[in-house]
Amino acid sequence: MSAPRLGRGALLVLTAISLAGCAVTPAGSAWPSIDPSGLQVVVVSTSTWTGAATVLVALEEADGRPVVPPAQVSIRLVGPNGTPTIEIQGDSVRPLGGRRDLIRASADLPFAGRWELTVRAVDRSAKTILLVRDPAGVPVRGDKAPSVATPTAVEVRYDLTRLTADPHPNPDFYRWSVADALAAHVPFALVLDSAGFRETPACGAALSTLHRLAGEAPSVAIIHAEPYATRIEADRLALDPPSGPARLAPWSEAWGLASDGHGTASIPWVFVVDASGRVRATFQGIIGSEEVGLALGEVAGGQLNGGVASTGAPSWTG
Repeated sequence: MSAPRLGRGALLVLTAISLAGCAVTPAGSAWPSIDPSGLQVVVVSTSTWTGAATVLVALEEADGRPVVPPAQVSIRLVGPNGTPTIEIQGDSVRPLGGRRDLIRASADLPFAGRWELTVRAVDRSAKTILLVRDPAGVPVRGDKAPSVATPTAVEVRYDLTRLTADPHPNPDFYRWSVADALAAHVPFALVLDSAGFRETPACGAALSTLHRLAGEAPSVAIIHAEPYATRIEADRLALDPPSGPARLAPWSEAWGLASDGHGTASIPWVFVVDASGRVRATFQGIIGSEEVGLALGEVAGGQLNGGVASTGAPSWTG
């Protein structure tokens, strides 16, 4: 395990919903016992990193039926080896495109490893394990987004087969480069994934998620880039070199995927960036649409579900 990143931020106050303060309390202080009626807490967040973290969980009955969470719940996080102990308040939220209410809370998690997470909802409690990972050089919440010129449709005269191995590409995903979106202060989600070059079992999953969510937050640009180095071979997009092994593209390296063990085996990645150019969420591997939808809504600036698209978006003329 890599050395933990310490103290990367205080408790975050999220855009739309104000969360109560975060307190570190002595181990062994009073806390409700687990309710024997079978309440379960399910971790929805697939990528929780050290530092300023947002945790998304769901409540279920023992038979899997969803439980509508109260307006606020209490959450206790106990770190690896029993320290530290953090108590925070979570709020009920409905992510973009979601069909159930979830609980969202934020805390500064100083250590990677297995954290014990307990949720108290009124007079019931449930416990689970939250796996916290070390980002090891990849930008996470609060970091400045790296500016890099990802490929755009205009550069290939709108022939998307020269940009992506996605058999059904969304043209809107290739309007902006990362550098242009940052310069224009446009919030965006960068998707480093490949639907055609499936170098890992998870390849294509993140791109599919963004296809489903496209349009839910029209003020947020979706930027897709093949994560691997490619070239045109026999008039088709191919890996460079075509025989492999896959090498990371320059934009993947610029976003830290080649540092500290993050390489081709870690694809896919999704980074959600706000209008100020700060990363608000980082996801890796198999991700859920609920957590990505929540992050998109957080940076959308109130323009959701059919709102007006961002002023200054490059026009599609192909």
